[in-house]
Amino acid sequence: MKKISTVLVAVIALVLLGSCGSSETQKMNLGTMDGTRYINEYFGLEIEINEDWELMSEEEKIAITIRGTKFAGGDDEKFKEKLEAGEFEQVYLLAAYKDVEDSFEPKITCLAEDLSGYYDIDGEREYLKIMKDGFESIDIGYNFSEEIYMEKAGNTEFYVLESTIEREDFDVTQKFYVKIIKNNAITFITSYSTKEQEEELDEMMQTIELR
Repeated sequence: MKKISTVLVAVIALVLLGSCGSSETQKMNLGTMDGTRYINEYFGLEIEINEDWELMSEEEKIAITIRGTKFAGGDDEKFKEKLEAGEFEQVYLLAAYKDVEDSFEPKITCLAEDLSGYYDIDGEREYLKIMKDGFESIDIGYNFSEEIYMEKAGNTEFYVLESTIEREDFDVTQKFYVKIIKNNAITFITSYSTKEQEEELDEMMQTIELR
């Protein structure tokens, strides 16, 4: 069995620092914003991002996606070709944060990891277990809960794993929501340090629509 990719571990660590067309005709892409709504036709995925949150740009998503790969970047058309061909193991679809003074900035991210290299993975629960093992193997301060549970966000049931990171001024909680679509592990990650931030992120997660 393949371990969780080091690219995914590294990218998730960075979190701390509608259309009705047929998805079958779509090719892999990073998705688009329609006002405050993120839409990815390939995965049939939509989510509403609060208006006062800052979004990662297309250029920033590409830069993180190609990090650790042999693709040097600088050619958007070439990147699109490689993305559509499924040549990137892990793709950064969405990232947003709220600008907060003198406190942790809450964040929401969404990644897609191609599962073609996993020979015997058995669904979302096992994927999260492998991800947890990957974090613990590099010892970057994550304290994971033992329980993997199911939680409904919007119209979809996700498998969820929680973690905390203890810092001097505050603790950070992260929730990893996973759903496998088209042989990709779609992972939403919410990061927060207060109850108010948690509730705001939960409200956004409840706007998820998967078709």
